[in-house]
Amino acid sequence: MGIHKTKMLSNRTADDVVNNLPRPVLKETMVKSLEMLGGGKFKEFKERLSGWDVSAGYQRIPMGSLQGANAGQVADLIIDYYKQSYGVKVTLGVLGAIGAGAAANNLEKIKEL
Repeated sequence: MGIHKTKMLSNRTADDVVNNLPRPVLKETMVKSLEMLGGGKFKEFKERLSGWDVSAGYQRIPMGSLQGANAGQVADLIIDYYKQSYGVKVTLGVLGAIGAGAAANNLEKIKEL
């Protein structure tokens, strides 16, 4: 039985891991990553996020919702608009686009929980 359980766990994808996380755990990790950016990079992140080319079925987060938002509010918006797994993908894409490798690496760790 132990072998079967191990095999089942190894078939889980990173998306499965992220989708099964409690929202507060995902949000906390996302907030920590966004807080690593500092003021200028965080502003650039929000600007890029508002114009990000999202997949069919999703809407862009309006800049009006992002202006003045802190890291926690931005994380909530990302999860509300894109749900968990796709929200992480979008966030990682934007972080990569602005050259925020350390913040992206921090967020990538969520897939290992």
